[in-house]
Amino acid sequence: MQGRPFPMNVEKAMKMVGGDKELLKELLELFLSDYPAKVSQIREAMERRDKKTLQEVAHALKGACANLALEGVYELSLKMEKEAKEGNWEVIEELYKELVEELGEIEKKVNPSTL
Repeated sequence: MQGRPFPMNVEKAMKMVGGDKELLKELLELFLSDYPAKVSQIREAMERRDKKTLQEVAHALKGACANLALEGVYELSLKMEKEAKEGNWEVIEELYKELVEELGEIEKKVNPSTL
């Protein structure tokens, strides 16, 4: 059975923090505590059809993921940001589902204490 790829490029993330494992752990812990609020903000913006807020929150999530080499969520956030600009709500709904699924994979597979 082939599973999903590991959601974090640990080697790339370690390079981005100059090899500082403790800093990477802290950043990951911060991300894990912060992302649920961003997901709620995205959902609320979708319900209100608020393109501007959706773009801003997707952009912020994208930045946090870039810093941690969480490449799947980064790509989904980037796509969501672009689709929000155009108001493509059906596409955004699908991206949201994928985003939630990918974040769930991070919760299951990426543990700051084992980095």
